[in-house]
Amino acid sequence: MASSTAKEIVVAPDLWKPAQVQLLVFPESRDGKYDLSWWKWVTENDPESETKKMTEKSALGKHKHGVLDLTIDPLRIIWTYAGMLDVDNALVMPSPEPFPQACQTLLDTVEKWVKTECPPIYRMGFAARVAYEQDSRESAYECIGKLLSPYVIIDPQSTDMMYRINRKRPLRMGTEQVTINRLATWTCVGLHISLRTSVGHTESMTIKKSSPMSCFVELDINTDAQRTTPLAQSSVFDALREFTAMAIEIASKGDIP
Repeated sequence: MASSTAKEIVVAPDLWKPAQVQLLVFPESRDGKYDLSWWKWVTENDPESETKKMTEKSALGKHKHGVLDLTIDPLRIIWTYAGMLDVDNALVMPSPEPFPQACQTLLDTVEKWVKTECPPIYRMGFAARVAYEQDSRESAYECIGKLLSPYVIIDPQSTDMMYRINRKRPLRMGTEQVTINRLATWTCVGLHISLRTSVGHTESMTIKKSSPMSCFVELDINTDAQRTTPLAQSSVFDALREFTAMAIEIASKGDIP
């Protein structure tokens, strides 16, 4: 499990809504010649769409409470579990499940693939984009100030704030200890959209709408980019589970060493 810290939970993990959670692996072979049939093998269903470009291919379809995307390019294999867009409620960020549950769904979905089908890899990562909705800009900045305390002091009257930091940690993978990057980017954001409508020959009218402000954090937990030898295959899934635990810990406690 992720090492504990003295800092207490600031935001309950279930209150964070993920736009998406991802597993990224970087195969030792970089020819990208892997099969989209993995999507069906993992879900036991056919994907709703497949896209093939010059250097990238992907399969996409509904899965559990959201959508599952498998993207393969010459450098990476990416599994993404994300929310489904509701066109009738465009100001609500699509989210499949609360953050801990979305992480568990991703783990359950890719476990068999990671353990039996994943090619040798020299790097891996877990990424997530999560939001915690607030009633106002001031409350959003007050909340993110608590999450970043005591390392960063945030004035609730602030605007346009962004804070990014990489808090590295060691992790045992197989017989070796590797360095894990724990990159977090913190912001306060609101969603703004403009809708232009017209009826017949009447003049068009623009309707502007805004969503409440949210605390927002992008998380990227990954192994060292400079590594050139394969990771221990038998420890990849355990590492992924550890990465999700680290991500949930950062979201709930904020900036922690």
